[in-house]
Formats: sequence, structure tokens, C-alpha cells
Amino acid sequence: MLRRYFGVSPQFWLNFQSHFDLERALDRLGDRLDREVPALADGCVPVE
Repeated sequence: MLRRYFGVSPQFWLNFQSHFDLERALDRLGDRLDREVPALADGCVPVE
């Protein structure tokens, strides 16, 4: 197992994979996310 070989926790590998997946998704989206999804203004609370 890589975990044992490198001496890291399972949580490390989950975080590593999550970070990798997020970066790939952001690369695929390019600037589309910024154009299509408005940011919440400071102090605003989303409506549920």
C-alpha cells in the first residue's frame, strides 16, 4: 500500500485526491465559472 510505503494517513490520500479532482474541474471550466456564477456580496446570506 502506498499509505504504508510513504508513511502517511488515509486522510492525506483523501485530501490529495480531492485537491487533484478540484484542480482538474477548475481547469476544465476555465473562466466560465466566474462568468456564469455570481459571487455572494459580503454580508449576504443565501436563501434556503
